[in-house]
Amino acid sequence: MKKIMLLAAILPASVSAQTFDGFYVGAGFGTTDYSEDRYLDDNIAGAYSFDESSTTKLIAGYAINRIISIEAQYTNYGDIDVKPQLNTISDFTMEHSSFTLAANVGYTFDNGVRPFATAGLGSISLDNKSSRLSESDTGTAYRLGLGVDYAPPQFGGITVRAAYEADVYEVEVQKNYGFFRQTKTYTPTIGTFYLAASYTF
Repeated sequence: MKKIMLLAAILPASVSAQTFDGFYVGAGFGTTDYSEDRYLDDNIAGAYSFDESSTTKLIAGYAINRIISIEAQYTNYGDIDVKPQLNTISDFTMEHSSFTLAANVGYTFDNGVRPFATAGLGSISLDNKSSRLSESDTGTAYRLGLGVDYAPPQFGGITVRAAYEADVYEVEVQKNYGFFRQTKTYTPTIGTFYLAASYTF
């Protein structure tokens, strides 16, 4: 009887000692999803196709409590190979990468499951490359995402994640029509469904 009472006294203490704060670092890998908002449709004569690549992520953050974390990410979306069908237009490659800082808001249940949403800002770089020219530009990225973390106590600080996150940005294209110039703004979205693992210190 004394042993049972001792275990009963220890158990609540161990449960209440569970913490939900700390620094974490991790990495992820996923597929790339690109929505061009007519950026390609309006600026490529004729039909075209494009092939998306894979995404890699580096993640670092701080969990304030079981609800709120602040998270920084570096995301490389890989190459998007664009192939116009007209022989007069060269194939070219678009490469996106971004650095973002976002609020990660969710709820960590006692079993380690944590659904969450992310929202934040950052910088995105777009490189267009073909056999004839290469051009680069940077702009503001608006980060949005949804996902689920899973970090049961038996994992010992390791968290696994499945999520979809996307960066929305603006591209300005200038066209000359004789005596006047027209500027049009597009709002493409590039995102990824990815799996990741991180370690909380």
